[in-house]
Amino acid sequence: MIILINIIILCAFFSFVEESHATRLYQESGIFPNHSAEYVRTQNRNASTSVDAAYYNPAGLVFMEKTGLTIMYSNQTYNVRKEHTLDYYAIKAGEQDPVQTFHTRDSFSGRLPDYYYAETVAPALPDLYIVYRGHTKGKDWAVYCHCGIMQAASDTNFPRGLAIIDWGNLAAKESQLAMNDPEESNDVFNSFSSDADATRNERFIGCALGGVYKLTQWMSAAVGVRYIYYSGNMNIRVKNVSYVINGTFDKDAEYNWHIDTDYSGHGASIIVGMHFKPHRDVNIGFKYEYHSPVKIMKKTNHFKINPLIETTGNVDIFKDGSPGDEMEYTAGNGEGSFTLQYPMQFNLGLSYNILQNLIMEASGQITLRRLRDMDGRERDYNDIGYRLGVCLNWWFLKNVSISAGYCYNDFGIKENRRDEADPLLPSHSVGAGLGFNITERFDLNIGASYEYFIGKKVYYREYSNVSEPIYHYLSKTFDEYRISIAIGLSYRFLGSI
Repeated sequence: MIILINIIILCAFFSFVEESHATRLYQESGIFPNHSAEYVRTQNRNASTSVDAAYYNPAGLVFMEKTGLTIMYSNQTYNVRKEHTLDYYAIKAGEQDPVQTFHTRDSFSGRLPDYYYAETVAPALPDLYIVYRGHTKGKDWAVYCHCGIMQAASDTNFPRGLAIIDWGNLAAKESQLAMNDPEESNDVFNSFSSDADATRNERFIGCALGGVYKLTQWMSAAVGVRYIYYSGNMNIRVKNVSYVINGTFDKDAEYNWHIDTDYSGHGASIIVGMHFKPHRDVNIGFKYEYHSPVKIMKKTNHFKINPLIETTGNVDIFKDGSPGDEMEYTAGNGEGSFTLQYPMQFNLGLSYNILQNLIMEASGQITLRRLRDMDGRERDYNDIGYRLGVCLNWWFLKNVSISAGYCYNDFGIKENRRDEADPLLPSHSVGAGLGFNITERFDLNIGASYEYFIGKKVYYREYSNVSEPIYHYLSKTFDEYRISIAIGLSYRFLGSI
């Protein structure tokens, strides 16, 4: 009977938690900005008139200096580390005053992680560009193809689990203890332990095709379409959950979790661009991209969870709608799909030759975060997210340039909607590198960047209700950094010398 009461309390807590912090199968940070070594070393390419304009500024391709067929291969390594902490410091039951949580008192001998973390190391994130720049009967035109990884998480492992898992397990007992009269209660939370682990994998691969035409000597237009294949997996395990309360040991296999779900889907976007060259030293690029909503299909490989937690419906995101040998469903099979949609984006870039051998570039991007279909998750965002940057590129030798750039990014997430699986922190990025014109046809670019995320501490007052209202007071901190090293090689066939 005691175990049943504990499970019901845990069930009610998870029902509340999942409403406020939705479980996600994939990252919502969106498409990587890093799609060429030139971007990594400058952090600004929205007015590009080089091969990588096929991604950043398609209309700029007809302002490339030389005609011909150019192929570029760019590859980068990516290292990401995310950390978060949990402080579940107070609880309030009914009309009673808030009290210190029992597991934070001196009598608690268990040990929770000082911090939780996840690390992703991607040794190869390649991009391939193919561009043909032509000049026919006095008219300038270009066609292009770009293929690359739009978004990825390669074996992103949370070896200590996530704070939300420990929080949920603790709250099950904290709620029970808090409902006793604090003036008369002598309850002691002696210890808690569990083994939790989560791993995320995803790889979203995109390929864009388009054409560009120079309308006048100073203006061009581009149109294109991008196809994206989405695929990923989320695996969660929680086992060996045990408590000692008032000296009594409590461990039950019903507390264990094992969830393993794949997902995949197809989507497309429309790309429209304009490029303006009002002066020989000035380039202005504009790109708009609209992504269609995508129906992502799920495949559940394994599903085992406490049946009473399952009845809340908040883990249905991991169910694919059909029964299977490795599933233990007790509250329906869920739905076979969910909706994903990248926000529409507006990019603007400016390039200005301050001196004959010194170029300044500036870039901006606005994304409309709420004007999309995310099965309601779009309400977790403010109206816009944005990215702003500036860089200098100095040709200190005839065929060698050195660059340094800076970029600031804000995803537009609401503060109380950050979570440890996807904190979406604002960030400052710096990049630097070198560009070499090896020959008239062969170019080499190398670059490195460091992205520092602005740490956040978020306070929450959460509500649940079993036999009376219960308020949970907690805080979480979030930190992250990313490092990238990139190299790009391009070679031009045919065309002018």
